[in-house]
Amino acid sequence: MSAEDEKPTLREKLRDNTVRAFVGGIALYILLGFVLWWLLDWYIDPSNAREPSTAKNDLFQALGFIMAGVAGVVGVYFTWRNLRQTQDVVAPRSVRIPKAPAMASIQPCE
Repeated sequence: MSAEDEKPTLREKLRDNTVRAFVGGIALYILLGFVLWWLLDWYIDPSNAREPSTAKNDLFQALGFIMAGVAGVVGVYFTWRNLRQTQDVVAPRSVRIPKAPAMASIQPCE
């Protein structure tokens, strides 16, 4: 069988999918930033404000808080998912480990 006929391994498929998901997630995050910028700029309208510099600062602050909140929620989700996966792997292994004998059943040396 030639190298061209070999199917990619599961590890290679997961690596490719992970890279695609990461790049897609970053692209969606940037797109969300642009959409939020457009919506907040339209809503706050700093060009028609009495104090344009204050309105522009409010716009930047609102965008920063929203984007940081989204990043925080995504971080919490992935932390939770990683914890769940670790528990699913460790729990079956811990069942197979024999428990140490109780101290009461050990006979003292004479």
